Amino acid sequence: MSEVVDLAADLAAAPDSELVQLLQARPDLLVGASDVGALAARALSRLSLQRALETLDRPHLGVLEAAVVVAELHGHAPITGTDLAAALPDLPAAALTTLITDLAALRLLRTPATDVVRPAGALTDALGHHPAGLGRSLARLLAGSPNAVVLRQRMPTARSAGGPGAVDEFRALLTTAPDGAAELLDRFRHTPVAELRNATRALDTGDGDTTDPVAWLLRHGVLVPIDGEHVELSREAGLAARGGAVHPHLPVDPPAGDGPRVSTAVRDNAALAAVTECLRLLTVLHEETSRRPLATLRTGGVGIRELRRVARALGVDESAAGVLIELAAVAGLLAPDEARPEHRAVPGHPWLDATRAEQWVRLVGAWRTSRRVPALVTVPRVDGSLVAPLSAEAGRADASAVRDRLLTAVAELAAAEPGTALTESTVRERVAWRWPRAAARALPLVLPFLTEARTLGLTGASALTDAGERIAAGDDAGATARLEAALPPPVETVLLQADLTAVAPGTLSRDAARALAGMADREGRGPAEQYRFSAASIQRALDAGQDAAGLLERLRRLSPGPLPQPLVYLVEDTAARSGRVRLGAAAGWVSVSDPVELDALIALADGTGRDRFRLRRLAPTVAISALTPEALHAELDRAGVHSTRDDAVVEPDGTNLEPADDREDAAAEMDLLPAPDPAAAATEVVAALRRRAADPSAPSRPDPETATLLDLHLIRAASRDGRALTVVTVDATGNQRRDVLVPLSVSAGRLRAFDPHRDAERVISLPRIVEVLPA
Repeated sequence: MSEVVDLAADLAAAPDSELVQLLQARPDLLVGASDVGALAARALSRLSLQRALETLDRPHLGVLEAAVVVAELHGHAPITGTDLAAALPDLPAAALTTLITDLAALRLLRTPATDVVRPAGALTDALGHHPAGLGRSLARLLAGSPNAVVLRQRMPTARSAGGPGAVDEFRALLTTAPDGAAELLDRFRHTPVAELRNATRALDTGDGDTTDPVAWLLRHGVLVPIDGEHVELSREAGLAARGGAVHPHLPVDPPAGDGPRVSTAVRDNAALAAVTECLRLLTVLHEETSRRPLATLRTGGVGIRELRRVARALGVDESAAGVLIELAAVAGLLAPDEARPEHRAVPGHPWLDATRAEQWVRLVGAWRTSRRVPALVTVPRVDGSLVAPLSAEAGRADASAVRDRLLTAVAELAAAEPGTALTESTVRERVAWRWPRAAARALPLVLPFLTEARTLGLTGASALTDAGERIAAGDDAGATARLEAALPPPVETVLLQADLTAVAPGTLSRDAARALAGMADREGRGPAEQYRFSAASIQRALDAGQDAAGLLERLRRLSPGPLPQPLVYLVEDTAARSGRVRLGAAAGWVSVSDPVELDALIALADGTGRDRFRLRRLAPTVAISALTPEALHAELDRAGVHSTRDDAVVEPDGTNLEPADDREDAAAEMDLLPAPDPAAAATEVVAALRRRAADPSAPSRPDPETATLLDLHLIRAASRDGRALTVVTVDATGNQRRDVLVPLSVSAGRLRAFDPHRDAERVISLPRIVEVLPA
């Protein structure tokens, strides 16, 4: 337990700024640390160390692997900087010093004295059996090898004992290896395990040398059989094959990009076109699914027939349609119907009323935090089929975390080489260097990520844009400002033509688009939007409460020139043929005896220039209002107009009343909550730790969770050192027993230990352990 105590003392003496940096770099430590002792125990736990390892780049991880390997080779004793430098011969001394300092700040290494390095004990378990691609120690391999007895007889004692002496023994031995042995060992450069038929072939057929490299390596214990079909290169032999170095060549600098150069103008033009097209297509998709919901399969996802229908409506191919459907769902524009197997457009979504820059930033923000991977629908399966949009297969629990890493990687590439196009190979190499421990999860999503970034306009001509850099840095306000400045202003007018079409010479403003969509049908494809007027579209506007005069007035405001005569005739003829019975909604009504008096009421305006009483004339002396009778009566009184209320009410019978759609309320919640400030959270935790340390009434005993972590740390340390412990356990009936055990390993929630009194192994469930003490 001394390691936890030492680290707790170190943390208690560290300045607040150092602790804040530690908690920011290892955010999993922010939760559950009641005091510095608990913080130390949590920081040294295997789970926390594994999370920290996933944040390290290749040089930091390489130094840490070398420290752990060398420390194990020396029996877990502290090592010197000279030992570490010898294990990393290609690394400059200044770079090694900087890397050690960084790792010490993360408390992955400790430097208790000058030129002394001690890695965290649990790193042995956190790194796994094969750190730096090296095998297990010779002692561990021989303990489980079927040929252990023969191999021990053949090996000199210095070699079989392991440690630095064994490395020197193997280096001398390999100089006498037959031809082909070096090439064979080169296959173990990245992994120490290989498949070999009849790996446990007899080795006691004499001591004569052989020219067969495989047989020679097996006879001399360089390769150790681990079962009948596999062999493993021991750690000592692997180090000898590498010339005694853990990492003969450790790249300090990240790999350079190999993409072509892209001018700023080309990049920005391509990105702005992608942004405009993406927002336009999402709006069209919302309109299309408002008219006809998106049917989904019973097994989940959108079927190919429905996908083709949407693709035709959007004017894109099926893969692009699938990505857009996923993006619409991510942004909340589509929502599943609880009663039927379909997705519907969410009515009244606030995204539709936002500016284009705001729409884009909200869309990218929702995409960044989503667990969906929209572009997975474009990646073929092994059998050649595609993943269905909105299906479970397009989801990944770690999608958001991986996406953040990929955004960081492309931002670093853009900063290092501005104007260089991003290629899949470049991004993959950067990710493998930047997060080697997490690369296995991130690399399969590189191609989908680049597809999504291109669709969203984060990249233009494959180069990251200025707005994309702001998004990667978490500066949504900066991204909005940059996009607002770059996008051309929306147009307010359209070209009305005699063939009953309207052509928008750019992106329409929200008001113009809403007005035009209410009386015409969108047709055509591309950024220059085209609408067509018909008797049905005009009738739709009339059914919504418009009249011919109002429609013509709106059209005059939309057109820079006179209205085409055919369009005027269409509006007037359709209005003349429309139904005589009109329906509408009103909260209150006003009746006067003189039409002039009603004219005066309608003319009264509030401070914004809007009709004060929200009146609409139905007859010369009658008008309806959007205000309730109570509000209308109060407003008239404030204006000095005396009125009498008519409280006669027509009671509804409830027939054909549909429940209100609560998705509008859900849509209002679209705006994402701001992410908490990591520095502020870390500062608050450090302040709480200091208050706890200064409180004399605080309990001295650790909380149960911290006590469990301390017990686990003690067990793992004893397992590494081969020490016995007193383990107190409780059985199913609540009875306690106390045993002296030698821990062997801890995994899957169980302790495997040797009981010297019974001369047998025992397996104990960790939840049954109530206390662990030194023997």
